Amino acid sequence: RYWEDDLRNSGPAKILDYIEELLENTKMSLVDKLEVDSLTQNADPLAMNALPTLISTTPATGSIGGLDRSQNTWMTNQTEDFSGKSIDNDLLNSMMDMYNKCSEFKSGNQRTVDLILTTRQIYQDYETIAQALQTIETSSSIRASLGFGNLLYKNVEMFWSPNAPAGNMYFLNTETLELPYNPNAWMHMTPWKEDVNGPDRAAQILCVLNQVCTNFQKNGVIHDITSNFS
Repeated sequence: RYWEDDLRNSGPAKILDYIEELLENTKMSLVDKLEVDSLTQNADPLAMNALPTLISTTPATGSIGGLDRSQNTWMTNQTEDFSGKSIDNDLLNSMMDMYNKCSEFKSGNQRTVDLILTTRQIYQDYETIAQALQTIETSSSIRASLGFGNLLYKNVEMFWSPNAPAGNMYFLNTETLELPYNPNAWMHMTPWKEDVNGPDRAAQILCVLNQVCTNFQKNGVIHDITSNFS
C-alpha cells in the first residue's frame, strides 16, 4: 500500500473502490505467480514442483521428493524428441503416438490423456494443420467465418500458456496430477509492515502447496518442436 494512494482514497466514497481495486490487482498477481511457478521451476529449495520437473524431457535423470528417478523406473514419464522432424509432416503422427503411449497404463478412472498444454507458437501450428483439413460450410450468414475456437485433439482440450517451455507439448492425465495445499496457510495474509525507507506499507500472502504426480507413466511430453511461428 502506497502512502500517497491511501491519502487520495481516504474518503468514505472512495475507500471501498480503492480496496476492491487492491484486492483485484492482488488476485490477478497471484494467478500469474502461480501459473509461472507451476510451469517454470523456481530455484528456491522451498518452491513447488513445476510441470517440467514432474513431466521431464529427461525422465530417467534427476530426483523428485528425494527419490532418484534413475533407480525408480515407475517415475519415468513418456517422452519423444522431435528434433529433425517437421511440424507439417510429423506433428500429428507424434501426437497420436504420445496420446496412445500415455493411455497404455491402467490406473484410476481416467485412462487416457484429458489435457494437452503447449506454447502459443505450437498451438498456432496445430491450428494451421487443422485449417488445411477444414471443410467450409455455408450458413444463413453472408460473412465468412474461418478458423476455430478452442482446439481439440481426439476430443481432448488443448491450451497454450505464455509460460510453457519453448518447443514442448505436454500430454497430461489430470487424475494423476494434484495440487495439495495446507488449509492453514492458504492465501494467508501477514500483518502490514512499515517500509523502513518511507511511509509505504507491505504485506505478504502465504501459500503452502506443491504440485505432485501420482502416476508418471500416464503423462508425457514431445520436446524440441521447431515451430513455424515466432
